[in-house]
Amino acid sequence: MAEKGLAIDYSSLAPTTEIRILTLERGRGDDPIVCTLRPATRDGAEYHALSYECEDESKNDHFITVDGCPVQIRMNLYDALKNIRKPTEDQRLRVDAICINQSDVQEKSQQVAMMGEIFTNAVGVISWLGPARDDSNLAIYMMFHNDTPDSSNKDSRELKTLLPLCRRRYWRRVWIIQELHLAKSYVVWCGHKSIPDHRFERALAGLNCQNDTYSDDFSQSPANQHLMARYFRYSEINNLYRRLSCTREQDIIYALLNISTDYKRVKETFKIDYSKTPRDVFLKLLCQGNLSTWRRGDEGS
Repeated sequence: MAEKGLAIDYSSLAPTTEIRILTLERGRGDDPIVCTLRPATRDGAEYHALSYECEDESKNDHFITVDGCPVQIRMNLYDALKNIRKPTEDQRLRVDAICINQSDVQEKSQQVAMMGEIFTNAVGVISWLGPARDDSNLAIYMMFHNDTPDSSNKDSRELKTLLPLCRRRYWRRVWIIQELHLAKSYVVWCGHKSIPDHRFERALAGLNCQNDTYSDDFSQSPANQHLMARYFRYSEINNLYRRLSCTREQDIIYALLNISTDYKRVKETFKIDYSKTPRDVFLKLLCQGNLSTWRRGDEGS
């Protein structure tokens, strides 16, 4: 989750009720990225949550302005803000790398503990896959218009654009299991193109229905695995998380807590704490007994 080198003067937050919201000011093209950062009551704020790959390998070599001060961020986040920025309207965003004081372990632990509520309360989630490449503009266009090609023609340019989009590194983030599951809705962004969740999921479903090798490839792609996990079955979430990655070993546990039916029961004794080693976290979890993963299909049964 961390961004390094942020020169932001963070004010303290109420531990269980306050978050920070980043306002991304309107702009076009190569206009400088200008933002303001303000505290807000968690349950009363209106914002979109940005879901993106924080652990990109680029150096901190891009600057934005936050509250009048230059702030250095990673390239993937810079690209996201530049592409999702609106030309005539400011946007209120929750961007963990900026909205959390990453150098304050206590605050980070408190904010991550609220991540379930933060994504549940968001107006929607913006899923940033990264910049355009591998004909991704064509892939988004076809998915938006439900124009998925016949997968029997394996040499078609159209078909070859879709699988790379569904295999992007973004889909391998362990955190997006809860981010997309808890979202009221989400929009997939890639470069300057976007597609709403219902069109994206409909296109994936269409690709899964074709009975051939390419259909098998799509069904096993990380993007489709997340679609299955969004409409939870326990076996699918177990299969999915084993393939995912995170920067900190503790996050394999922390990223799944808010989709556990039993987490509320143990919340007071099992607290998110980044000052603890991965070993300590895993041992503490073992002391809690089994935590069940909530399955949307089981609701009301």
